[in-house]
Amino acid sequence: MRVNFSLSENEALRFKEQIASKKLSAPSDDKWEVEVLLADGSVYPQRGRLTFSDVSFSEDTGTFLVRAEVANPRGELRPGQFVRVNMLGATRPGSFVVPQRALQQGPRGEFVWVLGKEGKAEPRMVQTGEWLGQSWLISNGLRAGEKVIVDGTVKLAPGAPVKVVGEAKPEADAAAAVPAAAEKPAAPAATASAATTPVALNAGELMGKVYFEKNSTVISTDGAQMVANVAARLLSSAEQKVAISGYADRKGDAGRNQRLAEERAKAVKSALLVAGVSEAQIELRQPAGISGGEQREEARRVELVLASRG
Repeated sequence: MRVNFSLSENEALRFKEQIASKKLSAPSDDKWEVEVLLADGSVYPQRGRLTFSDVSFSEDTGTFLVRAEVANPRGELRPGQFVRVNMLGATRPGSFVVPQRALQQGPRGEFVWVLGKEGKAEPRMVQTGEWLGQSWLISNGLRAGEKVIVDGTVKLAPGAPVKVVGEAKPEADAAAAVPAAAEKPAAPAATASAATTPVALNAGELMGKVYFEKNSTVISTDGAQMVANVAARLLSSAEQKVAISGYADRKGDAGRNQRLAEERAKAVKSALLVAGVSEAQIELRQPAGISGGEQREEARRVELVLASRG
């Protein structure tokens, strides 16, 4: 069965630049494997191969056509069926994959806690890449063999003693394999992990804010990272629950702005569900209020607050 899909010009240029700078290694002889995801999210058991890519871009869509061929012995794939595709086979030398909940956001950017000398916590600034399922790709800042603290990071401080209660087995290869579509890793490498005793959070605590562009309900890259950080905290304890509230600008069509706020809140909820957070952990609230004024970006935000467990 032939599977046709499109690659955007921006994606193609980004991967070309990363290969040229040796941040990404393409498979030998460009033998990309293709993984097909069905409508229900399940993975089709047969992997295919890339067989054709158009040399010219479509002026209408800004993409070019790519084709793969996949074995279909039982006739499970049918003409006209819609599927999603992951291209597998690329590696990122010197990169690591860590659980989402290990990544923290500080004034200087993203960081993780590592287990330092004498069993004490040390913050480590890192550079992040794609969001891969339940993990983040770390492109710079970690070294092979280091232990990353996964749980109980909320109230850690530099030099704080860490009690290790669990440890992941490190893999030998430090190159993280990633798909071209940046959706799912083919065989991600893992760093060793350490865990501290989880810390309870207080109801009403602001877990994060997701900001949207004007008239948009699409979550930005920064917003996706914020959602991932919140998801990591929720996944660390099934008892925790988050309340999601959108905000709308007072100026303009109040009804339309309120609907926008509701759709943005739903987008954040959907992103949490995709990250693995259960429906029972999410409370979707009506827009908390209509705000506006000078700081318009605050009127286009969605807040995530730790909700009562009752």
